Amino acid sequence: MAWKAEGDSHYGENQADLREELAGYSRANGYVVHHSADAVCGCGGKRFRLALDDGAGVAVRTCSECGMTHAIGDSAEYMDDAAL
Repeated sequence: MAWKAEGDSHYGENQADLREELAGYSRANGYVVHHSADAVCGCGGKRFRLALDDGAGVAVRTCSECGMTHAIGDSAEYMDDAAL
């Protein structure tokens, strides 16, 4: 994985970086990811910002092209308790 740090944020270089980060996040929270696919936004964008809330168990990706947010997995069910 080739993560780059900038301030409080970390940046991956490709979809594989995102998959690896989400797999580690899911293991840490006890809800292991068994399947993943490369994310593609409705606008066709393939670059995303990832926001996590470990306490609420929420992961959200935001398209770098259009700004649309997408809750990952069952995260939408817990968004009210999240501080991303």
